[in-house]
Amino acid sequence: MDKFTQLLDKLSEIGYEADSMDYMELEYSDGNGFVTFITKDCVQVRLPFTNWELDLNYAGHYLTFERKFQIKSPAIGMGHLDICHTSQEFGVKLKLIVLPDQFIDRMKQASDCLAPITIESII
Repeated sequence: MDKFTQLLDKLSEIGYEADSMDYMELEYSDGNGFVTFITKDCVQVRLPFTNWELDLNYAGHYLTFERKFQIKSPAIGMGHLDICHTSQEFGVKLKLIVLPDQFIDRMKQASDCLAPITIESII
């Protein structure tokens, strides 16, 4: 578990925090399972663990990073104009080959690529 704690610290330093529910499930499974890590910009990745160690072999050394978006509008009624409530979700995914010695750099790279993405209105 020491390696896991060290990994949590390293990931925290670059802006990734473990999902608390996933972390609890990993504890109940004796360090075997998946934990989702999320940045403040909502970039997320699900990492596999075996016996509390990161298991990149399980994922074939590929990790899929995703940033999810949701567009919402309220229901508005103004005379003859009615806008119905709408909600649309979508995501942008980035799949990277990650070797053990590149892990932290790839995690930073994924966040740097996905965090600046914005949603804009088009005319």
